[in-house]
Amino acid sequence: MLCGGFESTNSSSVSKKCYRMVPGLGYWSSSPPMSLPRARSAYYADGTVLIVAGGTVDTVGTPTNTVEKFDGTAWVPLGTMPAATKGY
Repeated sequence: MLCGGFESTNSSSVSKKCYRMVPGLGYWSSSPPMSLPRARSAYYADGTVLIVAGGTVDTVGTPTNTVEKFDGTAWVPLGTMPAATKGY
């Protein structure tokens, strides 16, 4: 699954869009979007859920401390971390 990131090569906006690979068919399909746009986030997946934490929510680099998970159907908020973070 691919989620978020910058919308274009010139980083004009941050995306909350998500796509997943359709197994065996070789194409990407749209999935429900995250609750807020994120780039440079941390991700964890175990085959049943995808957890996304922190990241940049705008093009000036404002970090967030929010965490959410995708359970295969919808995004569910998991709360906040003690500090806002973003990766590089």
